[in-house]
Amino acid sequence: MADKIPGKDTEARISQRAEAACRIDRLEDDIINRELDYCRMVENALTGICVDQDGRILYANEQFAVLFEVPHDEIIGMHSVDLIHPEDRARADEARRKMLQGEKTFLHEEIRGLTRNGRAIWLRRRSSAIIFRERPAILDNVVDITEQRRSAEEAAASHRELKDFIQAATHDLKAPLVAIQGLSQRLLEKFAGDLDPKVLGYVERIKSGADHIADIVSDLHTFSQAGEWVLNEEDVSVSEIVHGIRSTFHQDLKHKGIVMDIPENLPVLRTDRKWLHEVFQNLIENAVHYLDGGPHPSIRVGWEEEDGFSRFFVSDNGRGIAPEDQERIFEKFTRLSDTAESEGTGLGLAIVKRVVEKMGGRVWVESEKGQGATFYFTIPCTPEKHR
Repeated sequence: MADKIPGKDTEARISQRAEAACRIDRLEDDIINRELDYCRMVENALTGICVDQDGRILYANEQFAVLFEVPHDEIIGMHSVDLIHPEDRARADEARRKMLQGEKTFLHEEIRGLTRNGRAIWLRRRSSAIIFRERPAILDNVVDITEQRRSAEEAAASHRELKDFIQAATHDLKAPLVAIQGLSQRLLEKFAGDLDPKVLGYVERIKSGADHIADIVSDLHTFSQAGEWVLNEEDVSVSEIVHGIRSTFHQDLKHKGIVMDIPENLPVLRTDRKWLHEVFQNLIENAVHYLDGGPHPSIRVGWEEEDGFSRFFVSDNGRGIAPEDQERIFEKFTRLSDTAESEGTGLGLAIVKRVVEKMGGRVWVESEKGQGATFYFTIPCTPEKHR
């Protein structure tokens, strides 16, 4: 066996230590670079970021200072409570206490801030409990949403004004409409045989116009209410609703020779009776109105369970709807160009959409021109029993 070369192990150890030192240097450089990158990202963020410790601002990026209209070199050391609107300070203090005591790990809320100039601003704030310089602190990320809140409040005010106007207008229109309908009906019943055919035609057109306006007034009132109600849940027999609606349209169905197919297995649901009735009423009425001229006209109602939802459909074999029109028909006051003479108000399907979405479901149509149409809607109600 050859003798070991003196100093060989020592040289290997020196080389290993040198390589380890290089790796440590590279790791330290990497850490420093990462910290620099992080600092650049924080400093250039569009979100206001600060660290609140013991009720004072220990760190803030430039955007945080801009939000509160304070020079960056002056915001460090400020009491954080001075940046909260007086009416929201108690709530902010309570949230801060819970995070520092470990009751909450983070907070996401909308709160009012106060700039140095005394201007109130709305903030969306996300706060987290952290350790900063070996002590508990709060990390805040804030975004100014003042303009968003103002726009939302203005939109809500406009919506309330429009709703009040619609309710007042529909209420004031009812009395004269009833008078026109009643008087024209009396003329038709008592004096039709004595009237000149031309005059009789005028009276019939007055009566028809008054009826159409009454339908519009009724649908406007319903549409204004459709998104404002609170779900009044009860056991609702879908079969009773649909059969009741068929009775309402008995004369129209008979006049047009329409066969209406209603299955026996329609469910009883825990839902809102009034508004579910409104949905079926509008869909069936829509089918009745647009079923004309074809052989063997029919309407079919159906139902099935689908992923925790109840999915219903109302299908007809009428004129159908072109693909390019299938989205816009759910917009208010929309009627298809080839149905200008229709009795509809242009609000029925808009009411359906608003009600179904309010109930947590969705509505859509599947159709081809000349091939009929099937309107589907879902509601998140599990059937309790069948009929």
